Amino acid sequence: MRSKWLRVTACWLMLTSQVRMASACVMPLPPPVEIENEYEIEIHSLGLSPDTGKLEYLIGIEVELYQSNEPAKCSCLLNLGNTNAQLPASVVISQASINVTDSLTGELRGYEDEFEFEDDSELEAEIQNQLPVGSQSYGFAVDVNAVSSLPLGAADVHELLFKLEVAPEDLAALETMPISFAAGSDMPGHPLQVLDGYKSILTFPPPKGVYTWDGRGDGDWVEPRWGLGNYYPLEDAKASVNTDLVTVSGSQLADKTTVTSGNLQVLGSLQTELQVDTGGTLSGDGLVVGEVAVEGVVSPSGGLAINGDIEISQKAQLQIVMGSNEPPAELSVSGKATLEGVLSLIDNDDLLSEGIRGEQLSVAALQAGRLSGAFTRIQLNGNTLVADFATVDGFRSHLGHGVFYTVDQNENGYQLTRLFALEGDADGDGVFDSGDLIRVFQAGQYEDAVVGNSNWLTGDWTGDGEFTTTDLVFAFQTGAYDAAARQVPEPASWLLGVVGLLALMRRGRRRG
Repeated sequence: MRSKWLRVTACWLMLTSQVRMASACVMPLPPPVEIENEYEIEIHSLGLSPDTGKLEYLIGIEVELYQSNEPAKCSCLLNLGNTNAQLPASVVISQASINVTDSLTGELRGYEDEFEFEDDSELEAEIQNQLPVGSQSYGFAVDVNAVSSLPLGAADVHELLFKLEVAPEDLAALETMPISFAAGSDMPGHPLQVLDGYKSILTFPPPKGVYTWDGRGDGDWVEPRWGLGNYYPLEDAKASVNTDLVTVSGSQLADKTTVTSGNLQVLGSLQTELQVDTGGTLSGDGLVVGEVAVEGVVSPSGGLAINGDIEISQKAQLQIVMGSNEPPAELSVSGKATLEGVLSLIDNDDLLSEGIRGEQLSVAALQAGRLSGAFTRIQLNGNTLVADFATVDGFRSHLGHGVFYTVDQNENGYQLTRLFALEGDADGDGVFDSGDLIRVFQAGQYEDAVVGNSNWLTGDWTGDGEFTTTDLVFAFQTGAYDAAARQVPEPASWLLGVVGLLALMRRGRRRG
């Protein structure tokens, strides 16, 4: 519907007999019956000009075309500001034109190249007494000839448009800036005059273009620090985080977001197509709705969720922080997770000084609808984990002194388990049983002649570098031996048998 647009007669152009001719003249119509229902001013964002570094807008009102049989000079004027609202020095009104606009989609087309309005600085003097004191005016005029108007589509309207350019840092000063239009001609009964009946205050839509974080320290997504005036990225915008920690709280939107460096921390929700470049980090415990491609780091601080697919490239890392005082660091993906790169574990606990034997910590590092590929390397605190033992779905690595990390992979993700093993549990499966005893004796380091050559896997459970009877006694005294695990004798009888066997072995060695 057009009831909220200013309706005036305006300049028009068409081609006829291969000769370009324009006929226009702008004449005000009566104001709306209900004056409180003011006509809208339409503002189209053109984005940031790469040539001038300024934001560009088209400011317009809907017009009706006045058909004239006589040549005439058609004039229009845009007026901004007043004594209390001074126009920033960077503002330029560079041209005027008439376009056809689809009122449903906002698409502009036609006529802007054919309507040859030119600057006319003398127009302001003609209506000086009608303009606010302290305002700035921009006049344009064109000589036109007699023509007929062309038919429009059902949703098409004509707009009289003025192109405005402003430095991004000055855009906030234009919000609520007083505005008025004037139009007329040198035809009898059509004098240049200020038009009434429409809104008199500018309200800008978010500018199009790339919103780039200003790099002046950490901040929140909704802060106006993106280089495009008093705005932050919204639905149709492209956002770029180049430095600092930018936090998304609440529910936010962007067409596409790129993290080239710095850290995008999602604590609320962000609906966007997301690219994390090398040097960039995605963190947080919120929700990202959209496709995610990672060449940098994904580091959940809690349960970070992706509603969509994720691709973790060869150069990328999924960084999982583990610790008794840390929230579970987990990445959940509703769609497909395409994997290469590194699964990087960071453990902040000092188990040897603060840990309790037998304690276990598990983290569902990655859970996805399905997996494609696998991590090419898994590391802990910067060092690649070595597979000391095979498990059904992965491997177990021993870091020394009974600290084990088990990595299991299935069709939906990766599960990490850390165990600070009890004395006697040589293979880190969480159970001290006959299998452990068989393993350590098969290693052949019991009271051998090599000083300090034993470790947890070969029977040294007291930490002195040797496997001796002291280690066996120490392990059994904890009461952790599971006799039923492999159906062997009770602990006491087993210990007596082992000790007796060791005595015979020592006696045989002395005779030899």
